[in-house]
Amino acid sequence: MVSASGNTEWIGSIYGRMLLGVNGSGVWRQTDDFVESGTLSCSKWTFGVVDRKTAFYVQATTLPLEGSIEVSANLDDSPVVAGASSQEGAVTHRFDMSGQQFSTMQAAVMLMRGTATTGPTVKEIEGRSTYIRGKAAEWRVPLLIRDALELYDSQVESRDVTDDYEFLIDLYQTGRPFLYSEGDLSWRVFTTGFIWTPTEPSFTKSGWQGVFTLVFREVK
Repeated sequence: MVSASGNTEWIGSIYGRMLLGVNGSGVWRQTDDFVESGTLSCSKWTFGVVDRKTAFYVQATTLPLEGSIEVSANLDDSPVVAGASSQEGAVTHRFDMSGQQFSTMQAAVMLMRGTATTGPTVKEIEGRSTYIRGKAAEWRVPLLIRDALELYDSQVESRDVTDDYEFLIDLYQTGRPFLYSEGDLSWRVFTTGFIWTPTEPSFTKSGWQGVFTLVFREVK
């Protein structure tokens, strides 16, 4: 850190000390004294998941602590101070995030020196979270595939078991949404699986009769 304004034009070293060439103020050499405080900021984390997530904790790992640190996390660009530690000699500093929800997290650690020549050294910054599980409802509905079905008004309806089977298989293979109704209620759903239990050959010998259990979830 240089206590002067100007662009850094070059960086070098001599006898193990860093040198900075700063436009307008000359060459600066590293000293033994630490600045009073400084901040290490991570890039934004998505944890490889586009879904919203819930935060468990953020953690910094240091060499045996000299001075103190403060860990924070920007959740969707809203800064949240997770906690601070000044326990001399401690190496793991974990702070609970209380299940706060976010899409992106950006962790940071502020380092504050103990004396002019001692201060914390950070080895690792970690965040732990999990994606938020959906609240969509799921159904497992057994559907009869028969040559003929008796309807609620005692009428008998002839069916083609092959056509009915292929229609239900198509719902599963394409994953296309459809409307599922129970009385006055309805949901927009998509198929996630099925269980086919054939019971006897069709009388027309064109396929099988049986129970086709369709598994589907609500579109959320």
